[in-house]
Amino acid sequence: MSNGGGLSADEVQWKNEFVLAQHSQLTNVRSVAEKWSAGIATIIGAFSAFSVIIVPNKLSDLHHGIVKWLVFSAAVIAGICGIVALFKANDAAYGAPEVDAGATWETYRTKVIQLAASSAETLKCSRRWTAAALIAIAVGALLSQLDGLIYKPGPAAAVYVLVTSPSGTAVCGRLHQTDSGATVGAHLIGATSTVTVVKHC
Repeated sequence: MSNGGGLSADEVQWKNEFVLAQHSQLTNVRSVAEKWSAGIATIIGAFSAFSVIIVPNKLSDLHHGIVKWLVFSAAVIAGICGIVALFKANDAAYGAPEVDAGATWETYRTKVIQLAASSAETLKCSRRWTAAALIAIAVGALLSQLDGLIYKPGPAAAVYVLVTSPSGTAVCGRLHQTDSGATVGAHLIGATSTVTVVKHC
């Protein structure tokens, strides 16, 4: 059934919903952007605490200089991306269309639609920056794990000692640790012996 304007009841309903959607699109975009901004702020807060408390200790545990530099760089990139994402989200969440002195409702409608489209695009940009921040964090975490997997400790530095027994007998040589205790050559260091670290024998 159609009304006097030639539109069916279903078409009239869709037309009304379209008009309402146009009127509310800016509000809807801003509402999503505000929630997104709050979420990013929470993530940045957690990341900041992680960076201050965990990262310095984690960096000191890494063995390869290049890995330390890459992990630190990933943390800095993640922080920058997170901050940019937050600014973009705030930009999408706020702002009002300008109303000039000679503006009409048609020009105002056009500006609202344009601002809604611009805010939606800015929100997408914020999400891309957030994704970049999360990727940087993941890369830093992966590098930290790889450092432990590829690290192969070198041989322990040789330690030479001069061992003097209570009887005055002195033995100099490289210090070894065995199941029986500390030894110098074939001599087991006794509990009452005097041990002096020397550069060489």
